[in-house]
Amino acid sequence: MNKSLILSVVIIIILAGGVFYVLSTRTPAPDESAISSFEECVAAGYPVMESYPRQCRTPEGVLFVENVENPTPAPVATGGCFVGGCSGQICSDQEGVITTCEYREEYACYKSTKCERQASGQCGWTETPEFAICLNVSTGTGSDIK
Repeated sequence: MNKSLILSVVIIIILAGGVFYVLSTRTPAPDESAISSFEECVAAGYPVMESYPRQCRTPEGVLFVENVENPTPAPVATGGCFVGGCSGQICSDQEGVITTCEYREEYACYKSTKCERQASGQCGWTETPEFAICLNVSTGTGSDIK
């Protein structure tokens, strides 16, 4: 009986030591309340979803989206004319014209044209072959731009 008691105590000590070792070597989970950006979420080791833009989600379901700059080149403006509008779709003689921020496919076509003084003396878009093709494809009409 004495041997079985000693053996039981040794087993309990070994198990307790194993539990202590496992608990002491675990790295603490990052404080999720301290995470306030996509970069911090990634640095904390949370999974990043393969989307564009990339997204990182914490175990509590808080979603952070990567900020991505849109590197589209601005259309060329000359003759005292300025490109404006949220999507760069306005050609005006006033700098800093602001519009609401909706997007239409044909707005991407303006990067292949010029914002300059027209024969009428007003600022407007000068149509290029690339612009006409792009506009025709995006709208299906090829209509004139005013």
